[in-house]
Amino acid sequence: MLGEIAEPRFAGILARMVGDPEQPVRKRAFAAVGKIAAARKAGAEGAKQGRE
Repeated sequence: MLGEIAEPRFAGILARMVGDPEQPVRKRAFAAVGKIAAARKAGAEGAKQGRE
């Protein structure tokens, strides 16, 4: 659920989940972190294009 909304405020929680002993938890945490990173990148690129 955390990864579906791509909310950066959950990055700390997800970072801890990446170290979870259960592989499915780690896998989902990595995917969620990737979605947050992609959303941040898209936001930064959109802001850059708005300034040009």
